[in-house]
Amino acid sequence: MGYYRRSGYRGGYQFGSTRLIVKLEHLLFAGVFVVVLSSIFLVISSVIQLGDAALIDTVYYWLMGILAAIPWYVFLATLLIGILFLKLAGGKGE
Repeated sequence: MGYYRRSGYRGGYQFGSTRLIVKLEHLLFAGVFVVVLSSIFLVISSVIQLGDAALIDTVYYWLMGILAAIPWYVFLATLLIGILFLKLAGGKGE
């Protein structure tokens, strides 16, 4: 299995992560993201089912107020940086 990172001189290969390791890192990140998101949804749904829907409404309006104060181009820049990071981590021929 070859290495995807190239060194800056003579076009030779340098020690680096294999493509398999990079793909595993992406899968681990996706797994952690799904677990965190599911945990948040679990807490929200359990609070609603316990009868405290007013608390969730209050938190929801507070969160929407924060998100409304952030300009749209900040979210666009974050998205573009994330896409750039994924392209850079993909390696050659991914």
